[in-house]
Order: sequence, then C-alpha cells, then structure tokens
Amino acid sequence: MISHFRIKEYGILIIALLFFSISSFSKDYREWTVDSIPLKTVDISAESVFDTAEIHYVNDEVKFSFETTDNNMRYEWSTINFSGQVLGLPVLNTTGQYSYIFTTPGVYFVKLLVTDSQNCSKLFTKEVIIVECQEDVACVNEAYNVAFKTTSENLTYNWYTTKNGSTKKLSPVSNSTANYSFTPTSSGTYTIYLKASKNNDCVFEFTKIITAKRCENFVSCAKNNSNTNTIKTIFKTLVNKLLSVPAETIVNGYTCDELKGLEFYIKSENPSIYNFVRDNQQGYVSFSFSNRPDNDVKIAITGNSMADFNLDNYETYDTVTEITTTPAGNSASYVNNIDFCSELYCTKHIAIVVDESGSITQLQKEKIKKQLQKYIQQQAYDNDKLQSNIYLSLIGMSDSDTNKRTDHVTPTRVSNENKSSLTPFNNWLNNYGKRDGKVTGVSPSSDFWKSGLDHALNSSMKPTTVLMFTDGCQTADVQSLRDDTMSRFSNSKSTLNQGTDKPHLYVIGIEKGFYVDGGLNNTTTLRNEDPNYVQNVTANSPESRSVPLLRTSLKYLLSLPEIEYPSSKIDDFSYDYYGYENFDALAKSENEYYLSDNMKLSKFICGDPTDKNYCLDCLTFQPVPDKEYRLSAWVKEETAIQVKTYENAVINILYYNNVNTTDDRYRIKTDTLFAKGDIIDGWQRITYTFLIPKETRTIGIELQNKSGGIPVYFDDLRIHPVDGSVKSFVYDPETFKLMSELDENNYSTFYEYDNEGGLVRVKKETAKGIKTIQETRSGNYINK
Repeated sequence: MISHFRIKEYGILIIALLFFSISSFSKDYREWTVDSIPLKTVDISAESVFDTAEIHYVNDEVKFSFETTDNNMRYEWSTINFSGQVLGLPVLNTTGQYSYIFTTPGVYFVKLLVTDSQNCSKLFTKEVIIVECQEDVACVNEAYNVAFKTTSENLTYNWYTTKNGSTKKLSPVSNSTANYSFTPTSSGTYTIYLKASKNNDCVFEFTKIITAKRCENFVSCAKNNSNTNTIKTIFKTLVNKLLSVPAETIVNGYTCDELKGLEFYIKSENPSIYNFVRDNQQGYVSFSFSNRPDNDVKIAITGNSMADFNLDNYETYDTVTEITTTPAGNSASYVNNIDFCSELYCTKHIAIVVDESGSITQLQKEKIKKQLQKYIQQQAYDNDKLQSNIYLSLIGMSDSDTNKRTDHVTPTRVSNENKSSLTPFNNWLNNYGKRDGKVTGVSPSSDFWKSGLDHALNSSMKPTTVLMFTDGCQTADVQSLRDDTMSRFSNSKSTLNQGTDKPHLYVIGIEKGFYVDGGLNNTTTLRNEDPNYVQNVTANSPESRSVPLLRTSLKYLLSLPEIEYPSSKIDDFSYDYYGYENFDALAKSENEYYLSDNMKLSKFICGDPTDKNYCLDCLTFQPVPDKEYRLSAWVKEETAIQVKTYENAVINILYYNNVNTTDDRYRIKTDTLFAKGDIIDGWQRITYTFLIPKETRTIGIELQNKSGGIPVYFDDLRIHPVDGSVKSFVYDPETFKLMSELDENNYSTFYEYDNEGGLVRVKKETAKGIKTIQETRSGNYINK
C-alpha cells in the first residue's frame, strides 16, 4: 500500500489524502469496508502530525511518498516504535519515496523531515498500526461471498478472480450491488480484483487474497459427474496400450489412437507421450503429455495392466491429484492435466431422414442403402477410435404430413464394441423399400417431408444436423411445411422462429423431380403426372402445387429472398443441398466415404477424413505428414536488366487435406519460396526446408511467374527427406555418357568429352561460380 503526504503549497497549506481499508467478517459475507474521510486543511506549526493511523499486515512492504510543487527538496525518513526507539538507520533522499517492512505487530510512527533549498525544515509524522495477517480461507467447491461497503453512491463494480500462476480471469462480473460470489474449484491461492468507478471516472482498484482449501465436507466433482467413468475408462485404455508395446519404442513424441481418444480431455496443447518410464521393480508407469521435466501421470501397475484407482481427491485438471490405487503401489500415484469432470467429447446427434416413396426405384434405393451402411459403419469405427459421441438416428417419411410410423431408429451412439447398437440400423436398411403395406405409414406416397423432419426435430435428443435423401415432396399444407417445420432449421431465412440453437439441414436429392411450392392445386394430380401413382391408393385433394426443380422448392421452403437461391455443393454439407441426376454416384467405390468425409470436412462431426492412399501412382517416394523435407531448384529470368536476385520466379508448396486439389476449401497451408544467394551463370538456387502438416493428404507444387511478361525458367527441382541426401545424374541421350552430376546441395559437376569419347575437362559449380577442376589437353574436338 502507498501512503501519500501531498503538499500543494509548502509551508502554508497541506492537504492529506487519507485512505485505508479494514477487513471484517460476518457469517455470510467477507466485507471490504471503505471509510471516506474529508480533506483537511492543516495549519502548519513546528510539527505536522497525520493522526489518522493506517493499518497494515506483518511482513507487508508499506510504501510512503511525499508530494509537493516545490523543487530542490531533501528528505530524511525514519521509523520508530511505540517506545520511541529508532528502527534501523534514517534514509536520506531527494525522491520523496520511502518503504519499510514491519516484521512484528504493534504501533509505529514514520517520521519525515523535509528541508527546502533555503534550509527551512518541517517535520511530519504518520502513525502505522501493524497487525497479524489472518489467513482468509475458502472451501473448494463452495461459494465464497464478498461485499464492498462505502458511503459513496451510484458506483459500478467490476469483479474477477485469478489463481496464482495463471492470468485467466475467473467469474468476471459487473454489477452495481457491490456483492460478489466466487467458487474455487481447486486448492490454491486466489486474488479477487475489484474496480469501483463512477461514470468511468475516479476508478479505484482493490484486491483481496484468499486461500482455498479442502474442507471437511469436500466432495470431488468426479463424484457427481456422470461422464467421469467414461473419461476414466478412456484414460485406462491409453495406459494399457502403452503397457502393451515395448517400452523402448515409446520415444518422446509418441502417439497412438488411444491418445487421440483422450486428447480432448488433456489440457496440454498437441499432447504426445514424453519421458515414458516403466519400472517393473517398483511397479509403476510414468509419463507426461508435453516435453517438460515434470510428469503428468504416475500410476501403479500390476503386470501388463494399470491398477484400478478412485478419484475421491480429484479437484481439477490444473492441480496434481494423488490417487488411491487398488492394489496399492510401492510409491504414490498421481494424475495432472486431465479433466475428469469434463463434458464428453464431440457429443452430437445426426438425424438421417429418408424418402421411401415409390418414385425411387428399388435399384436406386440400393444405392442410398449402400452409402448409409458405409457411413454408419465408419461412424461406429470413429466413435471407438476417437472416443467421440456421435449419435445417429434413422427416420423414414410417412405417406402424410403426420408421422404414422413406429419403425424409426432412435438416437444411438453407434459402436463396433457394442454390436447391438448397429443392429437396428442394419435391420432398417435391409428392409428399405420392402415395407410397402407392411408398416403403417409406408406406401408409394411416403415422401411427405414434414412427417420425417418433424420427427427428427422433436427427437428427445435435439439433432445438430439433419441429412435428407429424397427425389420429391408431397404435403397437404405447404405453408405449414415452410413456416412450422423448415423455419426451425438454421439455413432458413424465416423470421417466424427466432431460436439460436437450430440444426442445419442438408438435402441430398434428385434435382429434377416432383417438389412443392407455394399455393395449392384445385384438383388432384393427374395419373400421368404423379410419380407415386398406385391404382389402389386414392389421391387426396387438394394438393400443394408441384414444381419440377429441387432448387425452386427449397427457395420457397427456406423462405429465401427474391434474389437469393439455395446454395448447392456436392462436397460441402454446410451448403443447402445437392441435386443429382440419379443416386448412382452414392454406390461408387471411390465415394464409399462420401458422407463420412464430408460431414467431417464440414465440421458437423469430429475427426479427419478417412486416411486413404491417394498416391496410387507413387513408385518409391511418398512424403509422410508431420515429417521434414527439403526442396531445392534452380531458376532463371530472361531479363536485360542486371539484378542481384530473381523476384519473379516463385515456387509455392500447397498442402491439402483432401485428394481434391481444385477446391481451395481443402487447402490448409501455402509455403512460398524465393531464390537466394549468388546468381551463377544466369541461374539462382532456391532451397527450403518444410514440415508437412499432420492433416495433409495431398501436396501441390506450383511454379509461378510473378512478372507481366519476363520469361522465367525452372530446372533441377528435387525434394527429399531432410535427414537424407540426393544425387542426380544427367546422361547424353545418344552416347549415354555422363554429362553432369548434381550433388547433395544441387550444385552440378560438368563433364566434357572429345570426339573420341575421352574426358578432357571437369567443371564444378560453386556458390562463387563455375570453376574448372580438371583438364586434359588433346588435339581432338571437344563435345560439350
């Protein structure tokens, strides 16, 4: 704390600004009490005494300052106790600043002798009361309440808390009540910050330090969190995986699928396994998730499995928690940097709504079925590998706007580890197109969008994305379909539904079909116009007006403005739809991961696109993601102006997370390379070391001429691993003699021969130019 002795006019008027804080406690609130003391005009005599004492704590550094408009002042500071004993030596300075650390409780006086340039002196005294610092203790996971009292009115209070060692602001609050509540989630020292202000002027800042400890009634968050056992199981799976492989293979930076599954709950950035130790004699395994000396995990093992453990002492991920294992180990077990009280990773519901009308032939239904089966299988695999929590549901359309069907598959977390989770989906798809007349609501007219979409939207688990397969649409109330159903999707422009957490709809359909638009027909659809016509099914009247294009129908149903149409893209599900000519593409082998990959690329589910071998024509060299490589090449610009370096010849390395390199949406990074060094015989070298991003599937090499008309040339472009080397050789196409050899730095050695094929000269390309290093004289003509 800083105390100010403020002098406006030396020797005539002294204004003292006195401010102090006193802590008091009540049952419900810990209060800061601020007393406002009026400014005093003091008539100076021989000695000025500031008789309002300030209260400070033992071992606090108390700072004092003296302010005046006069110059050339000299100050002599001293501190005395209540008995008049001078503590330490007086401090002489010209800054007007002084500090003292009081080590024992009691009453003290700080004396200041001020002398001006005329050697006139005045003595000032400040009383200081030192008290023992009483630790203010809060209980972990219990609310700690603070109140701020002052006689000032109409103040604004801005509160927040930080934990020692972190700058993250916890529980920020702005109010006018001067009350604040904070709940520490782990043991440690916290600082509560308060800024009190009036109309953004006269801002006062206060702090209060509290210590959070476990109280007798401490209950770990792991006790009441329903997700803890799941996270604990994922953690055990990782440790047991590490125990199943040779310890010497787990080098720093080691990763595996089991670590990927736990990654969401690990609070280290880009976690890998470091400092792995398996001590069979002491019976433990230890490691960290980042390259630092302290371990994040040390836990007892029994044979090739980790011991079971409980989390009764667990507070939070940023506190090292000692855990009890069964059986007990020979040394303490602990965990750190793992959030066992987290929400589960990637919890989403994907609802799939399928048209089961007669206008989709059974052959076309098989195409849809094949794609859906592959997606469901892949999602089960991803859920197991990534420990994600993607729930799928499968919903068939009814033959009316009202859902009549009871055969829908409810939201289910699919998993190959739980085969029964896949059974309802397999049964539903195996009977797709074969339920006509066997299931209520299924007939050749089962393409009423409203029935399927309403069922998805009203699911017990709200969907985040709805995928709909269709070749047409019927409805008895097109306005209700638009305003009551379609308005509930995020891509609708309707103002009737103002919800903020709306699912996204992506339609996979046939562009030219029978869809609905605004308005009604006065008569039933003619037999030759009804794609779902069946003789024994009576058509209802009236019906919504039919339009031939999916695009036109979605424009109306999504309430788009006059000049706007639904967005269409085949491989980006964040758009509105894609209209096929038929569904054949869904069954092609190159598209078997179509749904899975594009749901991931569109960020609707978690994970990376399926790791396919895109480099089918690679012979012996295929770059590996997350590895370093070196590119080198020679460039030349055909310019009449002498330059020190070429700026127009550029090589771009393009990284894509998809085999499709024509869509910049898949481009994740670009490295741009320029030539450097000396120009040798008109050529300048480009050399660059690059790291391939982990998610890269395809790399593009782009040779770019940045000039408007200057010809540029590229030669001897090579790529190789950074820890390897390459030599290249150039042979004469007729004589097959070696003409040049490019070394590991891409510098050439040139070989020249006479007419008889004898070597007569060897030249070496260096950073300083081309030099002759060997020459044999003869009377023969030399071939170059």
